[in-house]
Amino acid sequence: MGAKCCQESRQAGVPTEVPAEVKDLPAIDLSGIRDPYAKFEASLPFSRTLLPLLFKQVEDAEKKCGEEGYVTLAALAEELKTAAWKDL
Repeated sequence: MGAKCCQESRQAGVPTEVPAEVKDLPAIDLSGIRDPYAKFEASLPFSRTLLPLLFKQVEDAEKKCGEEGYVTLAALAEELKTAAWKDL
């Protein structure tokens, strides 16, 4: 399934490189979500970020930290500069 999914993503135009200008996905309408945990999860910036871009940005942040297997919040904040991540 993973290989099939990746191939479908490539064909659908899902970016695999971080573009010069990264934009957030549209905010989720929370008014129709009743479960408080689901509402909280949907309010997080992860739901407004394409995962392939997020993975690349985390990798870039790790490189800035010396590729030691960790990422600092400061390095992440340098990579995640969209409105959804402003509170980071």
